[in-house]
Amino acid sequence: MVLSSRNPEEAAETLRARHDVRIEIVPGSVAEPAVAAALAETASGLGGASAFLLNHGGPPVKPLMAITDEDWSQSFEIMVNGPLRVLRALVPQMQEAESGRVVAVSSCRVALNCEMGNPTGSGQNMGVMRRVFCLRRSADHRELRPL
Repeated sequence: MVLSSRNPEEAAETLRARHDVRIEIVPGSVAEPAVAAALAETASGLGGASAFLLNHGGPPVKPLMAITDEDWSQSFEIMVNGPLRVLRALVPQMQEAESGRVVAVSSCRVALNCEMGNPTGSGQNMGVMRRVFCLRRSADHRELRPL
């Protein structure tokens, strides 16, 4: 198993203790472009990616009028670009093996009062979920079946 997180040690230790499994750690955030390549390289060294569980965090919660351009850009890296980079890095290994699963955990919230919601995260989650859905048919017409 390859585990990536900004703080992966505690999760890795818990998984090792409960499941007697080998875990390779790739520390970092999906917002960091190098993480996708490191995940793919590590998975390849273990025989290739056979599944990918995407359950990433989100941007800081701020009232709508307090969000800066930098906040929005960082949010997009965390919520859209980063996950898509990881998908593009791992799915070819699954296609090569003609087997694989992608599971994306997400939440979308529509708040009537945006001051109380998280306007930088919810809409972007829907975009990533749509991209994952579209992976069911890859460019070379091999299917990646949903669970």
